[in-house]
Amino acid sequence: MPVYIALLRAVNVGKRKMLMQDLRDLLEAQGFEAVQTLLQSGNAVFISDQTDRKQLIQQIESAIEAQFGYYSEVILRSTDEIRAVIENNPFAADRELDPRKLLVMYLTGKPDADAIQTLMDAHDGPEELHVVGHELYIYFPDGMGRSKLSTAFTEKKIKTAGTGRNWKTTLKLLELAESIR
Repeated sequence: MPVYIALLRAVNVGKRKMLMQDLRDLLEAQGFEAVQTLLQSGNAVFISDQTDRKQLIQQIESAIEAQFGYYSEVILRSTDEIRAVIENNPFAADRELDPRKLLVMYLTGKPDADAIQTLMDAHDGPEELHVVGHELYIYFPDGMGRSKLSTAFTEKKIKTAGTGRNWKTTLKLLELAESIR
């Protein structure tokens, strides 16, 4: 059975609170197995016999809305897809890079070439951006907290929603997914 990594968008921000134990309980009630969560930002790993990804996403999103009273977009990746995110890191060869300043934005869809060019043309900050498939890699040389590059700006330009995870979390999600195989 496939192992999935669910990345919830915009949980535990503002009034959109969710305890990870509650998320685990919700996913187990949906029939998923070996459910584990990571951090408090809406990361879950689980096993499901479902292979229709759109149906699986809709099922989780509907369950979250019913239980928590708000909509949270869910982005799903397989273990192999997270492994590919790590392998395709365009910054991997740069030994000087501080991994604490690297963010992977997991996108709901693959942006087209025109949208990517629009983002690149509109961005004038020190951040370095690379789109690889369904992911946007962003390196923040001055740190994420000081950056003017917002998720809203990025999503508007590439016309695709997403949710970001730092590099350490990405590595940990793969480790967690591989541990429940």
